[in-house]
Amino acid sequence: MQDMSEGCELINPKSDRDSMSWTIQCAGPTGQMLGTSNVRRDGDKLVGGMQMTMAFNGQSMNMDVKWIGTFLGAYD
Repeated sequence: MQDMSEGCELINPKSDRDSMSWTIQCAGPTGQMLGTSNVRRDGDKLVGGMQMTMAFNGQSMNMDVKWIGTFLGAYD
Protein backbone atom coordinates (compact mmCIF):
# COMPACT_ATOMS: atom_id res chain seq x y z
CA MET A 1 0.00 0.00 0.00
CA GLN A 2 3.05 2.23 -0.15
CA ASP A 3 2.41 3.17 -3.79
CA MET A 4 -1.13 4.52 -3.42
CA SER A 5 -2.32 7.14 -5.85
CA GLU A 6 -2.08 10.80 -4.96
CA GLY A 7 -5.19 11.87 -3.06
CA CYS A 8 -5.63 8.47 -1.39
CA GLU A 9 -5.28 7.80 2.31
CA LEU A 10 -5.01 4.55 4.27
CA ILE A 11 -7.23 4.78 7.35
CA ASN A 12 -7.24 2.59 10.45
CA PRO A 13 -5.17 -0.40 9.28
CA LYS A 14 -5.32 -3.33 11.72
CA SER A 15 -3.63 -6.71 11.68
CA ASP A 16 -3.07 -9.68 13.90
CA ARG A 17 -1.78 -13.20 13.41
CA ASP A 18 -4.64 -14.35 11.17
CA SER A 19 -6.36 -11.25 9.78
CA MET A 20 -6.01 -7.75 8.37
CA SER A 21 -8.48 -4.93 7.80
CA TRP A 22 -8.17 -1.40 6.42
CA THR A 23 -10.06 1.48 4.86
CA ILE A 24 -8.95 3.48 1.83
CA GLN A 25 -10.33 6.91 1.06
CA CYS A 26 -9.51 8.74 -2.17
CA ALA A 27 -10.57 12.18 -3.33
CA GLY A 28 -9.80 13.85 -6.63
CA PRO A 29 -11.03 16.62 -8.88
CA THR A 30 -13.80 14.47 -10.40
CA GLY A 31 -14.96 12.42 -7.41
CA GLN A 32 -14.25 10.29 -4.39
CA MET A 33 -14.04 6.66 -3.27
CA LEU A 34 -14.30 4.93 0.10
CA GLY A 35 -13.45 1.24 0.45
CA THR A 36 -13.36 -1.00 3.52
CA SER A 37 -11.41 -4.26 3.18
CA ASN A 38 -10.63 -7.34 5.21
CA VAL A 39 -8.79 -10.60 4.77
CA ARG A 40 -8.31 -13.56 7.11
CA ARG A 41 -6.32 -16.76 7.01
CA ASP A 42 -8.32 -19.98 6.97
CA GLY A 43 -5.82 -22.86 6.88
CA ASP A 44 -4.04 -22.65 3.51
CA LYS A 45 -6.56 -20.10 2.16
CA LEU A 46 -7.07 -16.36 2.44
CA VAL A 47 -10.69 -15.20 2.52
CA GLY A 48 -11.75 -11.58 2.34
CA GLY A 49 -13.49 -8.81 0.53
CA MET A 50 -14.04 -5.12 -0.02
CA GLN A 51 -17.10 -2.92 0.19
CA MET A 52 -16.60 0.20 -1.92
CA THR A 53 -18.63 3.34 -2.63
CA MET A 54 -17.60 5.64 -5.48
CA ALA A 55 -18.95 8.93 -6.76
CA PHE A 56 -17.52 10.38 -9.99
CA ASN A 57 -18.85 13.13 -12.23
CA GLY A 58 -22.26 13.05 -10.53
CA GLN A 59 -22.65 9.25 -10.81
CA SER A 60 -22.42 6.86 -7.88
CA MET A 61 -21.62 3.17 -7.73
CA ASN A 62 -21.41 0.60 -4.93
CA MET A 63 -19.32 -2.56 -5.17
CA ASP A 64 -19.14 -5.59 -2.92
CA VAL A 65 -16.15 -7.80 -3.81
CA LYS A 66 -15.30 -11.18 -2.26
CA TRP A 67 -12.05 -13.07 -2.77
CA ILE A 68 -10.49 -16.41 -1.89
CA GLY A 69 -6.81 -17.22 -2.39
CA THR A 70 -5.05 -20.58 -2.02
CA PHE A 71 -1.40 -21.04 -1.04
CA LEU A 72 0.42 -22.66 -3.97
CA GLY A 73 3.98 -22.60 -2.66
CA ALA A 74 6.84 -20.35 -1.63
CA TYR A 75 7.78 -17.44 -3.92
CA ASP A 76 11.44 -17.33 -4.96
